[in-house]
Amino acid sequence: PPPAEVAVLLGEAGALSEETLEEIYATYNAANNVALKIEGDDSHAVRRAAAASPKSPPPPHHPHPPPAQPILQVLVSAEGTVAGGLLVDSATGKLLRPAHRRGVATVVDDSEAGDAAAARDGVLAPAAEPLRGKLGAALAAHVAACYNPMRAGTTAWARGSEVYSGEGGALTAITAVTLRNLSNFWSGSWRGRYAVAVEAGGGAATVSGVIRVVTHYFESGNTQMHTERAVAATRVTWAAGDAAAGAKALTAVIAAAEDGLQASLDEMYESLSTQALKEMRRFLPVSGQKMNWNVAEIRMRRTLTASSAGGGAGGAGGGAK
Repeated sequence: PPPAEVAVLLGEAGALSEETLEEIYATYNAANNVALKIEGDDSHAVRRAAAASPKSPPPPHHPHPPPAQPILQVLVSAEGTVAGGLLVDSATGKLLRPAHRRGVATVVDDSEAGDAAAARDGVLAPAAEPLRGKLGAALAAHVAACYNPMRAGTTAWARGSEVYSGEGGALTAITAVTLRNLSNFWSGSWRGRYAVAVEAGGGAATVSGVIRVVTHYFESGNTQMHTERAVAATRVTWAAGDAAAGAKALTAVIAAAEDGLQASLDEMYESLSTQALKEMRRFLPVSGQKMNWNVAEIRMRRTLTASSAGGGAGGAGGGAK
């Protein structure tokens, strides 16, 4: 389904059980990195907002960054889902119980989490620190500064980032933003997923990934655009032991990849009317003549044609007599 429109489609799906709907939403949310609002724990929200707030000015690649805003959502992903379907908030380490259909998540105490508490170390491995945490903070600042927030008329605003650890010290970074304005017939999402292979000893890593953009416009029609661009593997280095510098270097690679895709999309849209759309139709009609839009001349031609046809018919009739 188009971004932020799954509820519209499921509302037309008929009598599905609550359990089935929750499973459908959970699958969709994980596949599309949908953000769930964190509720029910003010102290947790404050800690996550602090982790998401940039400690320094936004990176220079963004010419006019909007004011940073706290990010109080958690992105749903396969990497961040542990036993019992609980989510791990990579910014604070808290376990969250999702209500996928409602679009919210609540904090779960470790004493009630069971096996999920032990599984958390698999996605927030101590061996991956402090680089994982620093990268998470740097990406959160990037998203807060450079991804558009909700504006007038838009609803279902959701944006965020997560960084999880994997086998061998590898990291997975996820960024996402979704905006929709169904009253004006559009919705869209931007998602990035990046694999960070950290070299033994630290001080170097290779980052690669993929960016996916989906837009939907359905006023007097129904048009979707799906764009996917691979981010080529790029090796970055920093002073060993300086995790903050490593996070900054990795975030710069991600930001540059996003800027490159944004620029190419802008160029594509500008050339649509002058190149792509013209190539989809003939430059001239089948007659090979340009269309004449002079109304007076067209009327005169029709009058002369009609007069000529009438006179010819009369002459032919006279000859027959």
